[in-house]
Amino acid sequence: MVKLIWILLAGLLLGVGAWFGLGAESYVLVRLGDWAVQLSIWAALLLLGCLWILYVLLRLALSGFGLFDWLRQIRQRRIRKQVRAGFVAYFEGDWKNVAKGFVRSAEKAEDPMPLLMLAALASSRSGDAKRALSLLENLETAHPENFRAIALVRAQVHANAQQMAAGKEVLAGFRARGPASAEATLIEAQLAHLEGDMDGLQRCLQSLQSHRMSRVELAHLQRYFYLYQLSRQDISAEQLKPVLKSFAVSSLSDPGLVRLLVARLGDIPGDDAAEILAGLIEKSWHPQLVAAFGEIESSQPRKQLKRAERWHEKHLSVELLETLQKLAWRANDADRAHDYAQQMRVLRRGNP
Repeated sequence: MVKLIWILLAGLLLGVGAWFGLGAESYVLVRLGDWAVQLSIWAALLLLGCLWILYVLLRLALSGFGLFDWLRQIRQRRIRKQVRAGFVAYFEGDWKNVAKGFVRSAEKAEDPMPLLMLAALASSRSGDAKRALSLLENLETAHPENFRAIALVRAQVHANAQQMAAGKEVLAGFRARGPASAEATLIEAQLAHLEGDMDGLQRCLQSLQSHRMSRVELAHLQRYFYLYQLSRQDISAEQLKPVLKSFAVSSLSDPGLVRLLVARLGDIPGDDAAEILAGLIEKSWHPQLVAAFGEIESSQPRKQLKRAERWHEKHLSVELLETLQKLAWRANDADRAHDYAQQMRVLRRGNP
């Protein structure tokens, strides 16, 4: 509103200058739909002056009663509510509506930059990479000092759109303007994964350890990476295997992520799934993974049984005994199956 008044004032001043220069009487035509009125230049200036005085008086009145702060708080509460709804929709996968919601919230927010970044990410996840890149380009023009933060989001947009070459180019520019970061390494890992560069993926995940961050921050970033990769349905079994092999032990504390991991094991061949899962169990004992090991049907059930029996030397649990029983039946070893069933009944009686 203030900018509009200044523009009108500047236009009228130019009109006054032209009027004096030409020595002719000038008029201003104000049109609103079908309604129109013609004013002399002096009448228009007088009207604009009155509007300006009213605006100043209104601001003074509102600030005197604290109404500005009250209105600002109402607006901020509305924005926070919209942002919360946007995050819920974001994690539910409603990308298109999320992008629109974040853009609307950004128009009213005091600091629109984070919301526009989220809108760009949501647009790219909905398949509209062009709109996402346009948002980021406008953001970089308005805030060139935040180049590196915007570059990270742009690289993630390219990764979401499977534009690997463009994503790598953006990350190269990011590194040229400052030190490496864990976020950039995670995006690089996604690009390597999309290209099928499994060695590069392993290097990226290992290099995360070299970044200066707390264990909590590292675990959070790793959880984000695995959640993103395991929830994708557009990757092949060969692309999925190295992600499962590199699964971080710290991420096993997340029940939802473990359930997703177990579900995705069904998308790869049984022998590979058994080998990957056994490796994870031997890194960190986890009852849910042990139970899942018994559900995997590999081509060598005796080998699978023998490996699980090694765990029985160190661990005693109902999940493990149930898994051993299933594997023994699958290996056609009825005596062992009955033995493990008996041990399981005894253990359950001792731990009601």
